[in-house]
Amino acid sequence: MAYSKEQKRLRTDALQKKKDIPFETSKALKLEQAKKTKLDSPATATMESILSHYEIRPARYHGGKLNGVDCQEFMSKAKAIFAKIQEMLLSIDHLQ
Repeated sequence: MAYSKEQKRLRTDALQKKKDIPFETSKALKLEQAKKTKLDSPATATMESILSHYEIRPARYHGGKLNGVDCQEFMSKAKAIFAKIQEMLLSIDHLQ
């Protein structure tokens, strides 16, 4: 099958665009996700507020993980904390 120069150019252009568009949209999504903080998610912010109420603060230098005394405090108050978290999660309206 013989293609003209124009057909080859159009085919090459179409193939390149098929490659570029997913890459560009993926890159744009990653940039938007990087702009968000934990506080942009109401459920996450509310859970952090619940932990803060019990004087439990995830260590920023450990990526927000609980360590040492905070972990012990969390475990000692786990029933109360999980009851609050469950109440919060059940109160969220989900789109159907």
